[in-house]
Amino acid sequence: MEQVLEYIRGQKEAVIEWWLNEVDKEYPLFYNLDKLREHGKLYFDLVTAVHIPVKEHPLFQHLPEWCQILFLKKVPIVHVMHSSHLFRQSVFKALSDAPLDEGKLMKVLAILSERIDTYERQVTQYYTVHAHAQLEDQEQRLGEMHDDKLNLIGKMAASMAHEIRNPLTSIRGFIKLIRDRLPEESLALVENYIHIIETEFDLIQSQITGFLTFSKKPVEENFVLLNVREQIQSALVLINPLLINNNIELTVDLPHEMMFYVQKTPIQQVISNLLNNSIDALGSVSGERRIWITGAEDEHWITLKITNNGPKIPDGIQHKLFQPFVTGREHGTGLGLAICKKIMDNHQGDISFRSTDNETEFILQFKKKGYGSITF
Repeated sequence: MEQVLEYIRGQKEAVIEWWLNEVDKEYPLFYNLDKLREHGKLYFDLVTAVHIPVKEHPLFQHLPEWCQILFLKKVPIVHVMHSSHLFRQSVFKALSDAPLDEGKLMKVLAILSERIDTYERQVTQYYTVHAHAQLEDQEQRLGEMHDDKLNLIGKMAASMAHEIRNPLTSIRGFIKLIRDRLPEESLALVENYIHIIETEFDLIQSQITGFLTFSKKPVEENFVLLNVREQIQSALVLINPLLINNNIELTVDLPHEMMFYVQKTPIQQVISNLLNNSIDALGSVSGERRIWITGAEDEHWITLKITNNGPKIPDGIQHKLFQPFVTGREHGTGLGLAICKKIMDNHQGDISFRSTDNETEFILQFKKKGYGSITF
């Protein structure tokens, strides 16, 4: 075996030059060939010093340092692995016509391949560990940026809500005065108009409540056990005129006894937002327009689904649909679904969706058990 090793070591220059040539063909002008030649010599010594276990070889101790240099220079792992494969091929090529005993040659080549495999495993492990760490760091920074954005939106929302609520309080007071001061016969003539004003007023109040979910202080409202069907009906009171005007068929299929533990006003805001979005989506449908609401429960979750047969949500925004200011509507603010997500997070629940060419469905999930131990 020593004779075979001596022959291989004598082919060092030929092996390295063939390897350099192949690397340069695969990745032209990507590497400094003079520096790569020096690295190749070290790698050759590591691979062929079979009398020293590869992990105990002095050069192997420098492997983490080499890997770090490659990683920081953003050398792709595929380059590293491919160049190592080319190095193995160069060794085989140099020995293809060697005047050596074939049996002994194969044994030596098997040993050399095992040492190359050990090197490749170590490099792959280093890249994997550090790539994961880098991804986690990036995710953390993105999370911090997202939190900063939400905090900014929160301050804007709180300020805007304060400015809007002052005149709204006056409006509500004057509506009450009108009801109290008008004679019954006159009130009867304008009752429908007053009712519409009150309905729209409640809708604005609901929107403000949603905006406040972005403020640092969540909406202060107790969690209560409510009937899901009754909560849906409360939300429908505000949008029934829109359903009628847009010729939309609404179906509600919910168990009468289904209950969930929620903050009433914010959850009504979620349901109203999703229903309004469905109505907007159906505006482009020329045929039958349908919205259907279904629910189910298991041991752990209450699941509520709001589905419409409108067009598909554009692929380009699906992955970021719940982020602030992302919208597929021409005049949308991009806050509605972000508000829904924030409210569901406050409830330790979840909101998701699926969208095809024929229908779009939003899924709300609420924790069913352990209400007493949940801190909101």
